[in-house]
Amino acid sequence: MKLKDYYYEWNPYREEIILTTEKLHELVLEYKEKYRNAKTDDERQRAMWHLNSYQTELMMRDEDFSVR
Repeated sequence: MKLKDYYYEWNPYREEIILTTEKLHELVLEYKEKYRNAKTDDERQRAMWHLNSYQTELMMRDEDFSVR
């Protein structure tokens, strides 16, 4: 399988593999839905942790994407 199948791309400036911005948007929406449908506190905490991580990454890229 290719890296592109996983929505990753090579960043030549930092010399690392990163998630594409489009995939980050998808992940934020996915975990927002998981948070909404969580039945236990543990599920909510895990979903919120992922939401915060992906939203922070989008903010670092100067993307305007509201999670709430």
